[in-house]
Amino acid sequence: MEIVGEYGETRQLLEAVDGADVAIIGARQPDESGLVLRVLEASPATKVLMIAMNGGHAEIWKLRPSRVRLDDVSPESLISAIRADAAPVQP
Repeated sequence: MEIVGEYGETRQLLEAVDGADVAIIGARQPDESGLVLRVLEASPATKVLMIAMNGGHAEIWKLRPSRVRLDDVSPESLISAIRADAAPVQP
């Protein structure tokens, strides 16, 4: 593993993250997802490890396209599939 830089400014981070395997970000608040989403937008293949500055927890974020085959294409089945996909993921 190679550390390629440390960035205090968001703009610098977003410019440097392109092509990185992992970006490690310290977060003051546990729900600082805005910066993570900007990193993923700037570099979709990059995984983001966000660590709470108090050391209480960490989260790994990544974009993961997926595909699910639907053999039943009835209106009821399609509505059910949409609802199931939109349901929140339980940790």
